[in-house]
Amino acid sequence: MSEERKLILQMVAEGKITPEEADKLLQALDDSERAAHSSAAEQARREEPAPGSEDLSTIINRAVGDSLRALERTLRDLEIDLDRRMNDPARQHLLSRIEEKMRRSAERAVERVREADERARRIADRAQERAREHTRRAEEHARHFEERVRTQADRMGARIFKFGICIDRVPVERTKSFTLPAQPGDRFHLDNRVGDVRVESHEGDQIEVTIKSVIWGETEQDAGARADAFQMELVRRGSDVVMDVLRPTITASGIVNLKESRLDYTVRVPHGTHLDIRCKAGDMWIVGGKTVGVWNLSTKVGDVDVKVHPEAGFTYDLSAHLGNVRVAVAGDQPGETEMTFPKGAYRTGRVGDGAGRVEASVRTGDVRLIN
Repeated sequence: MSEERKLILQMVAEGKITPEEADKLLQALDDSERAAHSSAAEQARREEPAPGSEDLSTIINRAVGDSLRALERTLRDLEIDLDRRMNDPARQHLLSRIEEKMRRSAERAVERVREADERARRIADRAQERAREHTRRAEEHARHFEERVRTQADRMGARIFKFGICIDRVPVERTKSFTLPAQPGDRFHLDNRVGDVRVESHEGDQIEVTIKSVIWGETEQDAGARADAFQMELVRRGSDVVMDVLRPTITASGIVNLKESRLDYTVRVPHGTHLDIRCKAGDMWIVGGKTVGVWNLSTKVGDVDVKVHPEAGFTYDLSAHLGNVRVAVAGDQPGETEMTFPKGAYRTGRVGDGAGRVEASVRTGDVRLIN
């Protein structure tokens, strides 16, 4: 390939000329080369000496020289044309406009990225501020509610217990026990309003429930009558074992529906029994064995303590809206004996083979898991 062709291809690669312009230049170069060769051949024929006057080498040298001179004239013409095209004011103005447009586009893109980052930062700040404000309002509401309840109870001459509010003077205590044969895959259901719940696993094949109730009345006879009105039954519905309790309530004028009773449960179930236990106001203790079933535990006001055997395998899902989460389990974060997560914490993990499942949530209170 000649130097001239290389020069034209290089200008195309650098963007100085378009492929169409390069094609025209190459065509012109081919035409000039053919014209130069034809001119040299014609000149050689015209100047061909008579036989014996010149030798062949002299004729060839003269023809080559004429061809080179013709090629030089063509290249000079090409250089002049290229210089004119490159220095064309309209072309220079177009290139300047393209460069300016590209620069402005890049600047706008950078500005949009900066604005997006700023908006994201402002949104995150507002979300954190709203979360803090909601937490503060919830705590303030709970504090005001407690003060109002205490004021209302004091005004009515009531006595306040740890869970629930009694507005009568005379309490009556009753204790009842229930037993039901267990079956593999049983799920024990309990929904308690006011009172504590303690569940223990054992090696037997019975589900045992003991209920200690405290009922208040204006007199001992009134309290006894209310206690007799309670309906309690341990029933089986397929694989579900349900503790049914129907208890009367009274409604005080003002701000709150006041309960006239408190029920504390002690439950014993075979190892591996599934649990579904909910409390509105009360603490919960779950003492498991070597096998953990599916446990769903929740309370609105109170603590949930779960203790299982070190050999048990399970996954866990713990949350506390206005409280702490404490975890001390084998195989979770080696080297840590116990970890505490602050108010509003949410914690998940796995112990052993993960065969069982522990889900515990509280609204106001702490969650503790130990094995």
